[in-house]
Amino acid sequence: MPKNISDIRNIINGSLDKQLLGRALAQLQLLVTKADSERLEEIKNTYRFLLQYLFDGVEDPDRIDIFRRLIKETYELTDDVCAGYMTTAYSENSCFSKLWNVKRFTDEQIKYCSELNSDGDKIDTALAVAAITLNCLRIFDEHKVLCLADFCDNKHQTTALRALTGLVICLTIHQKRLQFYPAINNRLNLLFDNKETVNQTQVIVKQLIRSKETERITKDISENIIPKIAKLAPNIRKQMDESNFDSEDFEEKNANLQDIIANSEISEKMRVYSELQMEGSDINMSTFSQLKSFPFFNQIENWFIPFYKEHPAVSQLFEEQTDNNKSLVSFLTDDNFLCDSDKYSFCINLNMIPETYRKSMSNQLRMESEQMKDDVIHPDKSASTTNRYIQDLYRFFKLYRDKKDFEDIFTYKFDIHKAPFFRLINPENEFLPELSDYFFTKEQYDNALSAYLKLETFSEPNADLYKKIGFCYQKTLFYTQAISYYEKADLIESDQLGTLRKLAYCHRKSGHYKEALDYYIQIDKQEPNNLNTIFNMGMCSAELRLYDSALNYFYKIDFLNPDKKQSVNYQLYCGHCLWATGKRKEAVNCYRLFSPFSKLDEALHLAPVDFTEQDITFIIDYLRYNNAETDQQNP
Repeated sequence: MPKNISDIRNIINGSLDKQLLGRALAQLQLLVTKADSERLEEIKNTYRFLLQYLFDGVEDPDRIDIFRRLIKETYELTDDVCAGYMTTAYSENSCFSKLWNVKRFTDEQIKYCSELNSDGDKIDTALAVAAITLNCLRIFDEHKVLCLADFCDNKHQTTALRALTGLVICLTIHQKRLQFYPAINNRLNLLFDNKETVNQTQVIVKQLIRSKETERITKDISENIIPKIAKLAPNIRKQMDESNFDSEDFEEKNANLQDIIANSEISEKMRVYSELQMEGSDINMSTFSQLKSFPFFNQIENWFIPFYKEHPAVSQLFEEQTDNNKSLVSFLTDDNFLCDSDKYSFCINLNMIPETYRKSMSNQLRMESEQMKDDVIHPDKSASTTNRYIQDLYRFFKLYRDKKDFEDIFTYKFDIHKAPFFRLINPENEFLPELSDYFFTKEQYDNALSAYLKLETFSEPNADLYKKIGFCYQKTLFYTQAISYYEKADLIESDQLGTLRKLAYCHRKSGHYKEALDYYIQIDKQEPNNLNTIFNMGMCSAELRLYDSALNYFYKIDFLNPDKKQSVNYQLYCGHCLWATGKRKEAVNCYRLFSPFSKLDEALHLAPVDFTEQDITFIIDYLRYNNAETDQQNP
């Protein structure tokens, strides 16, 4: 679907989410085709009569029901109109195609899903669930949601868990629309009346939240770890060239290689990412994103097909029943850290490697697989299955060649705690505190804030909760609200250093320098001679134009820390205070460290000192023409 059409659709749905029907209908007029114009006019006419009766004072007990029906019909008309602009990827798989290449489910698709759910094999049912999920994400349909719910009871665990994952995503993305479909709500009540299903859903929710950090992890690996390894490569290669495996000094050389890696700071990064992988984080995206250009992935269904060694794309690898092949099969079919699409990527790539290297890689994999079995505590199988499926979905939305035709669900906030179905997986409010803290630890502060605020409505006064809410407001730049909650926490647990620091910081960022200074003075009494505190006291004093007081703080820093070169920010504020107290030459010497001149010009204009335009010009020109070194750096 073209991006501008997608944007208009989102605007229309946003209006409908807020029940701004008139605005939505006006926006829909921009898209509607002749074939659908009659439906649009019918909705508009009904709404016109409803408004007329309302303002004529006519009593209408059905007014609310009619309005809700119009909202629902407008959602559905918007879907149908936008579907006409969508490009549907062709699928060669008959099972996938039957459920993907349709706009809305009819009795035919419902019957097919029912039969497949009863008698279908693991591969077909898993593909069916993926097709329904993708279809429902594009065009919401009550029957698609109900079919997904039915597949959650499938006899094949992989299929059931995929269906539950797809259901959670669809219910979250389309959460505003569920109120119009009582059949869906009734089915969900039945589905979640099962503790195991509730537990599995809670795991899926956390996995979706965790998927939001994949982009950051991938970027860090690509920009920081891989380049550092590349820099080490010549040293490692040199060590390896100088020693054969059967030489007397092999062990010593090997130890040297380990030292090279350890001293490069890569080992710590690799340890952190190893721990993240153990938690289920996706650290393989950067590696396997390079292996998704094979023709195999031109077919949409191949992104979601469960891995099996008989698949024509990989079966050649496993034709011979050698020990190497057996170990490779074991590695790929065991519950390890690779999602299905990455397994296919790996095998297709391996097929293109000469047999000698292939055997070597198989041996290495066998040893690593055996070590993993000894060292790794595998997660619950159901959790692993849903996590791998989410990774398959992530790769599809990020890497599929026609990804422009799909709205990337992984840009969505996954504010699942706001969705109507959340009450079903949080029956005693026991999951909300855990979910709130999970948002917090993953630094998703918008979601954490709304979750904590929801938690606050039924919690006793709690200093820890108030501090977390305050910190979320702080990280989202709502400093006034942050101050309010930090003050609540301080009333319960007074004079806590951490709370005082945050209060001081938020007041300073809000421009409340007097209040910030008062808090920094309190902090200094509890923790004297902290250089950061003293600097902030000086900075607040400078902003309050208490220049002599500010200089005393800055001089105290010089006294306590005489050998350390001070920061540019320190020199800048010190310069401001010196200038304001008439010590102009000393002030200019402080500004000397500030470069380039364009940034100094901006800093002087924002300074808490009454510089004239001529003052600023003279300062910059003095530095330009009386400092040869500065002149060379700033031609």
